[in-house]
Amino acid sequence: KTLGIMYSKTHERNKESNTDDAEMIAQERDFITISYDLSEHQLEDNTAGCLEGLKELVKKGIDAFFIPSLDCFKAEKSGGSSNNRKLMSFLRAKKIPTFARRGTDYVKSGAMMGFSEDFDTQGKTLADKLFSVLMRGEKPRSLSMIDNSPPKIVLNLAVAQQIGFKLSFDILGASDEIYQEIEGVGEVK
Repeated sequence: KTLGIMYSKTHERNKESNTDDAEMIAQERDFITISYDLSEHQLEDNTAGCLEGLKELVKKGIDAFFIPSLDCFKAEKSGGSSNNRKLMSFLRAKKIPTFARRGTDYVKSGAMMGFSEDFDTQGKTLADKLFSVLMRGEKPRSLSMIDNSPPKIVLNLAVAQQIGFKLSFDILGASDEIYQEIEGVGEVK
């Protein structure tokens, strides 16, 4: 019933956390969002600041969390530090289901679900736009920059099991990538 969202007003909050979209869907689907605005100091303190924000959101009663595109949440393979594991471990310990905006690496490192990055489709779409500009002389502003490729879902069964989240057959069937362990932690029994 409550989705936690973390962002920073000093950055583009919609770009990092899709706050406008989350609030619109919350109204449509009858749940509430609880937001936490990271201060500039918390952003500089990176992992400790983000952990402080997570603790506040948990105190306010979130029962799910949307993992934003903030540096403190970056998975190691995505250029982030291993401190991301502290944040993911905290959320798992609190039995909070998580959805990562930036998929595969995040889900491998401890998020329960996310969007899989489909670089093949994105690359083809961007290459087609570039071709239209360079070879056909089209104006860049005249081209639609909407990516219409269908989202792909990535799921971590070990995280779901660890937090006690019961996965429906629909979720399993809709998932394009499924992992059975948390990177750096191993398989959960």
